Amino acid sequence: MYKDISSPMMKTYESLKDLKYQFDLNKQYYLSFMLSFVPFLVCELIIVIEFIPHPTPLSNVQIATTILSMLAVGLFGLFLLVKYWYRVFYGKYVSQIESLLTELKK
Repeated sequence: MYKDISSPMMKTYESLKDLKYQFDLNKQYYLSFMLSFVPFLVCELIIVIEFIPHPTPLSNVQIATTILSMLAVGLFGLFLLVKYWYRVFYGKYVSQIESLLTELKK
C-alpha cells in the first residue's frame, strides 16, 4: 500500500484519494478475514454441543437451532469487533484523509 502511494508523479489530491481507497480496501480485507472464522466457529459449536452432558438427549431440531443461533450471534459479535477494531486503529486517519480531501476539493 505504501509503495503504491509514494509515487512522486502523483499529485496530492490523487495520492490522498488512492490512500483512502487503500484504507477502504483494507477494511474489506479485514471483514473477509472475519468470515474465515466461520468454519472454526462451527467446529467449536459442534464440539461443545457434543461434549456437554445433557440430562435428556437433544433432538435434531434443538441441535440445529442452537448451532444456527450461536453462529448468528458469534458472527454478529465478530463483525462488531472487527468494525470497532478498524475504527480504533484506522478511523482517526481515515477521517483526517476525508477532511483533507474535502478541503482540497474546494
